[in-house]
Amino acid sequence: MQLQMIFDAISEKQIERRQYEENYKTALKNHDAYQNLITDLDEMKKKKIAIEEQVKNTLGNVIDKLEDVKATIKGSKKMLTDQALSMLMDSQTIEVTDKHGNRYEPRWSVKFVKAEKVFENGKLQ
Repeated sequence: MQLQMIFDAISEKQIERRQYEENYKTALKNHDAYQNLITDLDEMKKKKIAIEEQVKNTLGNVIDKLEDVKATIKGSKKMLTDQALSMLMDSQTIEVTDKHGNRYEPRWSVKFVKAEKVFENGKLQ
């Protein structure tokens, strides 16, 4: 049950963190200079977005190619991860090198997400 104890401790700290974050956000909302700065930043962000849209419209084809390259990279990274995981399961050494001879090894992580609730006969189980 060590895993459950660690999970419970993390959950408690997350609740405590949320309370501190709420206090911090409330203090910022009540700070006039901060609120004025936020308003100015919002206006600047809108101007920035307008300029970016102008440039995108000017470059059109380049932006389409950029999006294609991004999608290809994302797919290739998923394939790389899947292949590395398969190699890990087969107890193989996992390592790649770039064109400069730099070696790369994988870093693994586990993320816990809330399991989907199961409904049976219209009732939550």
